[in-house]
Amino acid sequence: ALRAPAMVAAEFPQVALHMARSNLGPCIARNAGAVTTTQDYLWFLDSDTEATGPDAARQLVDVLENDRGLAGIGGEAVLGSHGEVVGVKPLRLMRNAMVRGDVVTTPGVVPCGVIASCNMMVRRADFERLGGFDPFYFFFFEDIDLGYRLSRTSGRLVGLAPMPIIHHYSESTRIRRAWLEGRNRLYFVIKNLPLRTVLLLPLLDAATLLSGETFDRLRKRSARGDEARAQVQADALPAA
Repeated sequence: ALRAPAMVAAEFPQVALHMARSNLGPCIARNAGAVTTTQDYLWFLDSDTEATGPDAARQLVDVLENDRGLAGIGGEAVLGSHGEVVGVKPLRLMRNAMVRGDVVTTPGVVPCGVIASCNMMVRRADFERLGGFDPFYFFFFEDIDLGYRLSRTSGRLVGLAPMPIIHHYSESTRIRRAWLEGRNRLYFVIKNLPLRTVLLLPLLDAATLLSGETFDRLRKRSARGDEARAQVQADALPAA
């Protein structure tokens, strides 16, 4: 198999590929990439995202161009039982600076609190005015930080249902890097939120953990797990 740079050169000769000599982290890489283009919009995607059609970018641009009060658009597609896109997962910022995703299947533009950089489109002018991604984060919470600052200074953040971008993320990777996310969340709180939030963070964490919403999410996740196990067992049974 070809390495990524060779693959891009061979299969996508129209793409300008800029390579760093070492791993500088997503923040610096994205900031550097933004400098190399002069387009009005910047579209950030992770390597594990998939566009469901050739007009995905156009769909997102159209939303931004139709409403100058928007600062950014993004979000992950929500998939149905057969892998079809049925909606979008908008993110919201909790009082303890943790992020939760909801599920919206009603077609249209959906308000977001923040946007993950797995699929984030913003206006170049706003991105440059804010200085881009904060390199301190290196990875995790850098997108939440930028989205939060955009929403406070440049306009509203939204998603689109159905969202034409699927994120094939790894749940195990997210769990293994939980310590890094925790450190960066603390930096985000110190940087952006009132001092009282820093002091009350343990209490806010406990309140979020013990909330009815958390228990409801756990119940639904457990039910999905039971359904999946039942389906596996049914598929394993010999035909009559």
